[in-house]
Amino acid sequence: MFAWAQWLIRMVRSVRVPGMPAVPGFLARLALAQPRLVPCWMRWRVTTAGLGIVIADLMRSGDSSTPEVLEELGWRQGTYIRERLRYGRTPEECARAVALANRLFHIKASVQVEGKDRALLVTPGCPWSRNDWWGPQACGAFSRYERGLVGGMEPGVRLTYREKKTRGDRRCVGMYEWKEPRAV
Repeated sequence: MFAWAQWLIRMVRSVRVPGMPAVPGFLARLALAQPRLVPCWMRWRVTTAGLGIVIADLMRSGDSSTPEVLEELGWRQGTYIRERLRYGRTPEECARAVALANRLFHIKASVQVEGKDRALLVTPGCPWSRNDWWGPQACGAFSRYERGLVGGMEPGVRLTYREKKTRGDRRCVGMYEWKEPRAV
């Protein structure tokens, strides 16, 4: 085969890097040489995909502090949201805040309100759940981040999971409700 044909094949062949979208070789090389040409939203998406790999690798390596660290991070962020924005005072507001946080990680989520005391956060699953390196331990660690976020916003709201893809369900459903029944 001619040298120019081999070069062309290398340039067009998709490059697959764990945690990053597959792209033609010439685009990968261009992004490495000129990172400012890569749109900010795409850099963010790649970064958040990489976060899933980091969480999964930490859990696989036996780092038992990962869930607690993620929960603490969520709690600090939730406290900030409560104190500075005065948001997260009800189960619905907590679910909406977690939905926004999930969108930052490229997780499509929708909030369904079930009365004034309960809200559901429904997602077809995070993008990480479609990878072989993701599993119940990594999912559980990331769920601790969500619980920390809720606890920081409103300690009286409990987050439990009705469904999880890592338990074999077809989607993930988080349920946000008061820990103690509220008097009307």
